[in-house]
Amino acid sequence: MTNRRLSIALQMNPLASLNVAGDSTLALADNALARGFDVYHYQPDTLSLQGDVKAPEVQARLRPLTQTDGVFHQGDAQQRPLASMDVVLMRQDPPFDLHYISATYILDYLQHTTKVRVINDPTAVRSFPEKYIPFLFPELTPPTLLSRDPATIEAFRAKHGSIVMKVMNGKAGEGIFLVHPDDANYASLIETLLATCATPLIIQKYLPAIRQEGDKRLLVIDGTCVAAFRRMPADKDMRANLRCGGKAVACPISTRDTHICQTLRPFLQQHGLFFVGIDVIGDTLTEVNTTSPTGLRECHRLSNIDGAALFWDAVVRGSS
Repeated sequence: MTNRRLSIALQMNPLASLNVAGDSTLALADNALARGFDVYHYQPDTLSLQGDVKAPEVQARLRPLTQTDGVFHQGDAQQRPLASMDVVLMRQDPPFDLHYISATYILDYLQHTTKVRVINDPTAVRSFPEKYIPFLFPELTPPTLLSRDPATIEAFRAKHGSIVMKVMNGKAGEGIFLVHPDDANYASLIETLLATCATPLIIQKYLPAIRQEGDKRLLVIDGTCVAAFRRMPADKDMRANLRCGGKAVACPISTRDTHICQTLRPFLQQHGLFFVGIDVIGDTLTEVNTTSPTGLRECHRLSNIDGAALFWDAVVRGSS
C-alpha cells in the first residue's frame, strides 16, 4: 500500500452541529488525520463554479480540520480551488432537495475536468435516489409503490393490508407512517402528505419482522459488505432509526446479507457508489443510502470493526 499523503475535502454540515461520538463523517476525518492526510471541510453553500477565469474551476471556502484528544478544531476559511484536492467526500445530510442536487452539478464539473475523485459519484447520487434503487432489484424487495395517485395508493393498500408510507426525500425516520387496514386517519394522512409533498410517496408493504429483528444496516465499501448492525425500534415507535429512539445492537453478516450485497455490487461499482448503507428488514432490501451513509461509529463500538480505516484503505488502493 502506498504511503502517499492525500488531501481530502469534506463537504459536510457545520462542525458545531455534529455529534462527535456518533458521527460517521468525523470518524472518517479522524482516521484520515491519523494517517497524516491533509483534511479540510467546507459547507455546500460555499461551493462555486468560477467561469470568469481562463479555465472555469470549482472553488470552495476550505477550513483545515485538526483533532486533539478527541476534539476537532477548524482553521480559518480560505477560498481555494477543489482541484488542489485528491478526494472530495459528499457528506452533508439530506434532504435530497434542489439545494443538494445543485451541489452535485458543480461536483460533476469538478470530477469531469480534473483528477479529483468525488465520493460518492455525484451523477449517481443524483440519478439514483436511495429509495429508488430497490426498484432496480425487485427480486430482493418487498412490494413497493412510488406514486402520487390516491386511487393507485388505495388499491395497493387494499391488496397488501398494513403499509408503511414514506416521504420520498426524507431522512433519519422523518415522514414515515405505519397505516393498518382499519386506520381511521388514513384519508386525512394521505390528503395531508399529498398537499405538503411535491414528490411521489413511497408505499411499502409493512414487514412485521422489524419488531423482532429490527432494521439491519449493512455498510458496503467498494462493493464489499464490511460490517453490520441492527437498529431495534423503541416499544412505542415503529421506526428503528437511532434518531427516533432505536437501539443499535450487534449482529453478524448473514448469508442472505452477503447475497444482497453481491447482487448489488456490479451496479454500485459501475456507478461509482463507493460507500453505501444498505437497509434490510427480514430478508428483504428496503433502501440503499448513498447520500451520507452512517453507522461507522456504531459498528466500531459493537463489533470492533473500524469501517473508517477500511474506507481509507480502499481509497488508498484506488489512488496508488
